[in-house]
Amino acid sequence: MRRGLLLGVIISVIAITGCKKDKLEPNPDTGAPVLTGLISYDADTEFTDLDNLTPQDRVLLMQEFTGVYCYTCPLAHYITSDLIQMYPNRIAAMNIHSHFYSIYDDPNVMGNLYDFRTEDGDSMVSMLGGVMSVPSAAFNMKLLAGEANITSNARDNWMGYASNELSTPPKVNIEMATSFDNSTRNVKIVVKYHALEDLNENLYHSIAIVENDIIDKQFVDTAVVNDYHHMHIFRDMVTDAKADFIGITPTQGQVFIKVFNYTIPAEWNENNIDVISYVHQKDANWNVYQTSIKQIQ
Repeated sequence: MRRGLLLGVIISVIAITGCKKDKLEPNPDTGAPVLTGLISYDADTEFTDLDNLTPQDRVLLMQEFTGVYCYTCPLAHYITSDLIQMYPNRIAAMNIHSHFYSIYDDPNVMGNLYDFRTEDGDSMVSMLGGVMSVPSAAFNMKLLAGEANITSNARDNWMGYASNELSTPPKVNIEMATSFDNSTRNVKIVVKYHALEDLNENLYHSIAIVENDIIDKQFVDTAVVNDYHHMHIFRDMVTDAKADFIGITPTQGQVFIKVFNYTIPAEWNENNIDVISYVHQKDANWNVYQTSIKQIQ
């Protein structure tokens, strides 16, 4: 019994010490706090790791195309909210407003405080083949069976689409760490992409910034709600709007670490900011292999 207990303690210690967490630890020489773990990387890095190839739980990228002067759009917001509750930590939601929607997103129509439209949002609409109507949604940027377009306006099918995508194991694992500096408002973002198998196409990734709980007007049913809680509002891309290149046909075990610094604008609430990273194909197919979402800290 004692030998078994001792062995268990040893295994536990090895497991704990072998897992390098992202945290502040004192510098042994100066005593000043320093970052350790993934967030400690200061430059892009590549290496191979064939020992840690267990697939993560799949995380879904759900891009919802929406508008403030759209009375049916809140119904779509409710579906997204339900999915997040059904699948905790496995839905990365992004509500995208675009100049293409004309009246649906013009703040002059209802006198909204904020204009959620962005040029990068316009780029997303274009790269996915356009949006036939709002609300619409894309699931892992894939053309799904039964749909004519990547973006679907068939809200009754969204739950099923999400469930199917979440049941597919990822081809790439993602780890992400962030560190926010209150004085400069800079957030350091470090993302680790780990290929779980040989990939027969070039690999790309995108990193997006979303903000939650923005209070502003929204048309709901037949009335304007002045204090609507806007969630998952797409704010900006950290990478290029149409993806950054990672590597040429990665092989199993290949690891890519990417480091970014981004300044959070003063008018955004840093306590409500999420970073979404996703790794995917490009051009003819935009299929997402895996997604990660993390609140900045």
